[in-house]
Amino acid sequence: MIEDLGSASLGEFCLRDFPLKERTAFGAGGRAKYAFFPENAASFAACIAAAKREGEPLAVLGCASNVLVSDRGFDGVAVFTAKMNAISCGGGAVYAECGVSAARLLEFCRLHDLGGAEFLSGIPASVGGMAAMNAGAFGREISSVLRAVYAVDGGVKKLPAEECGFSYRCSVFGSALPVFAAEFSLRKGFDGRLAERIRAMRRERQPEGRTFGSTFKNGKDYFAGELIERAGLKNCAVGGAAVSGVHANFIVNRGNATAADARELIEYIKKKVKARFGVTLCEEVRYLGEF
Repeated sequence: MIEDLGSASLGEFCLRDFPLKERTAFGAGGRAKYAFFPENAASFAACIAAAKREGEPLAVLGCASNVLVSDRGFDGVAVFTAKMNAISCGGGAVYAECGVSAARLLEFCRLHDLGGAEFLSGIPASVGGMAAMNAGAFGREISSVLRAVYAVDGGVKKLPAEECGFSYRCSVFGSALPVFAAEFSLRKGFDGRLAERIRAMRRERQPEGRTFGSTFKNGKDYFAGELIERAGLKNCAVGGAAVSGVHANFIVNRGNATAADARELIEYIKKKVKARFGVTLCEEVRYLGEF
């Protein structure tokens, strides 16, 4: 590792022509021009600065659980946050870096008897991604337990939760303003039974195997999965990608799906739901690369 990344070029410290397929939850996609695995705020910020200097597109990926990578790959820098996984607590707050998984966050809360975040149980994502998309489940959103978010903007800056622009599956964060860490405001008393009930509900209601999670956002007066099911699209398939028979808002990789298969299936679902119900579904999954 180069000691000082401050003025280094991407080619000096990044991996080149990096395969993304097995790094994504869905298990499809091509290669990234560059890939980097930062271990701290300084290397994270240096990579982002270098990408901006060189005019390279940037994608910050944690578990890559809500991303569909093009079969053509990504002509830019894929930054994987898995090595940034420090976590600590004090004064009722938990500080977790962006690479901390939801499972590790909940285990930490259990060990320190801190409650309030049990609804995140079973979400296959990391803190950075959950904060950026304001992840939620069972009527709760992560913004409800966030005190502040630390973002990389030149250096690392702290934004109080009320300045993060949180709304349904949305915030001010993303690859243009990456999350470095988050601070959770929790209460005393971890509810292990609640966490297990939520895990059990996920196991019962969501498919196993390779999937990028919920395909579409819910609307104010509809659930996307219900409309897809009513349109008769459960188990509908394009190539190796299929609408789950367990939950219609999930697309599963049957083993040999390409990103093109999934994208074609998504467009078919949107067309059918629009024709049947007059509703234009909006994707929750993010696209990376050219389709």
